[in-house]
Amino acid sequence: MIALQPSASDLWLISLSDSTAVSADALVDRRDRDRCDRIAVPLRRRGFIFRRFSLRYVLDHYVSDYSIEPNEDGKPLVKTPKGDPPVHFSSSSSGNVCAIAVSSQEVGLDLELSRCRVDLVGIYKQFLPFFGPVLSPRYPEQLLRYLALLEWCRLEAVTKLKGLGLHRLLFRERELLHHRLRDPDHHYAMIANTEYVCVLAQSRPVHLNHIYERDFSKMVLS
Repeated sequence: MIALQPSASDLWLISLSDSTAVSADALVDRRDRDRCDRIAVPLRRRGFIFRRFSLRYVLDHYVSDYSIEPNEDGKPLVKTPKGDPPVHFSSSSSGNVCAIAVSSQEVGLDLELSRCRVDLVGIYKQFLPFFGPVLSPRYPEQLLRYLALLEWCRLEAVTKLKGLGLHRLLFRERELLHHRLRDPDHHYAMIANTEYVCVLAQSRPVHLNHIYERDFSKMVLS
């Protein structure tokens, strides 16, 4: 078992190759298997198995007796026996990469592939005009896209940290969204490379204790 350090977080980055076989037999939780059985599209089914197995694999390193239950806002929480130290997590995936943050305090996490096909610059101009100075038209187009990607990851990480629905913030409560993103009490850690951008958000200064990288195929065989 891995012991969480006080006020520290661990980040797990798990990769899946296109050639790796993914089977529902890897799922040990009955509710996960039942949900998997209801997914008809093979690609979505494969992604679900990848994400759920990865999450259980990571959490099993920190707690032995737990369940994952949503709170009143729908945010998934780790439920452990009374008296056990709290374990918080947040997960995100894009393509064949899954990121999972585990912490002794509440955490939000988002990961996006660098080659994002969504027009994030256009989304920011339409829905988040207060980011205008950040996305200056003087910047080269490639830099604009990258800055928009960073800000999008930060936005998603904060909404997960607070258990807020992104649709609700974008379309109904933009003032609340503005307040959340400008809150000086929010702290961030960013990991980026040529493949993806990952942002972790917490209400206290972020201390990344460990970053673990795993290959999904080796996890299944272990």
